[in-house]
Amino acid sequence: MDAAFILAWQYSVGLVFPEDLPMAAAELPAEGQDSRALRDLAGRSRNDDTAELQDLLREAMAEMRVPVPDDDTAERCLLHHLAARLIAGGTTMSAAPDLQGAGRRPVASVGVGGQADGVAK
Repeated sequence: MDAAFILAWQYSVGLVFPEDLPMAAAELPAEGQDSRALRDLAGRSRNDDTAELQDLLREAMAEMRVPVPDDDTAERCLLHHLAARLIAGGTTMSAAPDLQGAGRRPVASVGVGGQADGVAK
């Protein structure tokens, strides 16, 4: 998966906070990503206006032709990420809620026997 798209979905689900966008953007050139807005965002401070940082992220993604996923797609990416980490032993089910993003609704709740109770909307 493309590093810029990973940043986009992680931002969308709340794993990357707006004030952390400059540092996250600064890592993308090492992955071969570049645009004027990306360089601008990477040069910003975490103390800059978060609305400006968010606008620069959207602008950078557009310049690089990287789609910013809608909520449903971003949450599917998160579930895939969590499943891959569980399989690899990189996390546990008890730690999974912490990886869903601060202040976001739970993606899904799992009941007894591993049955999904549904997706919160």
